[in-house]
Amino acid sequence: MLASSNDTTYGAYFISTILCATLCGVSCMQTFSYFTRLVNSASGASACLTQIVVMSEMIDG
Repeated sequence: MLASSNDTTYGAYFISTILCATLCGVSCMQTFSYFTRLVNSASGASACLTQIVVMSEMIDG
């Protein structure tokens, strides 16, 4: 039986953490840009986007 190496496990965990943080930052910046540039957009679209972002942040932690 092969022994697992902690170096490869921690490396994959580190890379996935950096990738997740980057994608979360991009999502937050796009949401901020949407709300600051499109002030007169439909209220239904804004409410839907707000709900999606809040639920996404709750899932991601």
